[in-house]
Formats: sequence, structure tokens, C-alpha cells
Amino acid sequence: MLTSVPYRYNIQFHDLLLQSEMRPIINKVNEEWSKKIAEIDKAELMRLLSQNLSLPVQLQDPFGPLYDTFSRSSTHVDSFTSLDRMCYWEAGKYSLKMIARTSKPDRLFEKQWQFTLNEQEVKIIRLNVQKLLQDTCRRPSLGPYFFAYPKYEQESQ
Repeated sequence: MLTSVPYRYNIQFHDLLLQSEMRPIINKVNEEWSKKIAEIDKAELMRLLSQNLSLPVQLQDPFGPLYDTFSRSSTHVDSFTSLDRMCYWEAGKYSLKMIARTSKPDRLFEKQWQFTLNEQEVKIIRLNVQKLLQDTCRRPSLGPYFFAYPKYEQESQ
């Protein structure tokens, strides 16, 4: 990368402290879901599997009805509520500062931007709570995780 050539950035935010706070909640959901699966006797499992045989393989979901019931359980609902409250993104204006230390040349490069998240973008980000719970229970979910793609504006000095 030359200092004279502009470069586009794609920035993702990862909050390791928040992830460590989420881990016990996710583990509890995983444990409870695993117990539900283990409770199914072989006859019930065969019945669930046979219900889906007429569907294409990618649509066969013998545990769908069980997950629907589990998703209304206090474990799932309380976990959803806790994880949703941990999402600290709110609609509004944010400031971002990036500092890059390079070795050749031996320099610090600083760049500052502002971006705005609107209500719709925050709602989209919050959909990740449901996706995270579905993934924890190894359930089919709709597509990849959700992101916001706000326009970054150079911060005025």
C-alpha cells in the first residue's frame, strides 16, 4: 500500500468482552436444546423423520416442531431477551478513529470518520440475536448474519 494511493476500508466491530458475557447464555441454550433432543425416543424420532421424506432433502427438518416448542420455553425466551439487551447499537451518529502503525515506512497513520445508524439498520443488526439462537441449536436459519453498511463520512476537524 502506497501512502499516495487511497485505500477502501471494510470495518467490522468485534467486542470480545461482550462475547465472553454472552457465552454462558449461549451455552445454557445449547445444553437445554441438547436435552430436548436426547429426550426423544426412537419411535418418536422415526415418526418425525418419516414426516419429511416427501420433501426435498434441503427442506427436511424433523426437529422443526420440537424447536418451535423450545423457542417458546422460558430458557429460549429469557436468553433471547438477555442477548437482545446486550446489543448496544442504537440509532444515531458515531465517530470512529483508526490508527495504523506501519513498518515501512515506520509511521502512524490516523483516519477519523463518522457514520450514522438509522432505526432500520439497528433493527437489522438485532435480528442477529434470533440467528445466533438458531445456530446454537443447529437449526436452519435464513442466510448469513446481518450487517449495517452505513456511509462513512470524513470527520471534520
